[in-house]
Amino acid sequence: MALFAKIKKFFTFCLYVGKRKKGSAVPVSSAQSDQPLKGTDGLIQNSASFVRHNGRTVLVVMKDLGDVPSWIEYDSEIKQFSIVQNSGSVAYLNLFLQDEDQKAVKNDSRILLVTKVQEQQVVHHLQFVVR
Repeated sequence: MALFAKIKKFFTFCLYVGKRKKGSAVPVSSAQSDQPLKGTDGLIQNSASFVRHNGRTVLVVMKDLGDVPSWIEYDSEIKQFSIVQNSGSVAYLNLFLQDEDQKAVKNDSRILLVTKVQEQQVVHHLQFVVR
C-alpha cells in the first residue's frame, strides 16, 4: 500500500509541477472592494412584529434582506433593532416594546428572526445583543 501512495504522490507531483509556468504570479484580486455591499442598509419601512412566547423571543420581518443575517442588536434607549448581515449591511427597525418585554429581553442571548428569502418564509436562530 505504501508503494502505491508513493507512486500516486510522484505522478501528482509530475502533473502539477510540470505544468506550472515559471515566473508567473497570480494577481490577488480584491473582489469585496470592487463590488457594493449586498443586503439591506438603513431603516426598514415594512411592518414588523415582536413576540415573546414560552420564553422565546421572535422578531418577524417579512422582507427579503438580500443577505444572511448574522446577529441582532436591540438598543433600549432609542428602541431600535439592528439586523447585522454577513456582508456588513445593517438594517434598522423602530419597534415599540412594552416595559415587561424590555425587561425580559435583557436576559435573552438568542432570538428567532423570520424573514422572506425568495418568497419563502425562513427562520434564523441568531445571537441577540441588548444594550
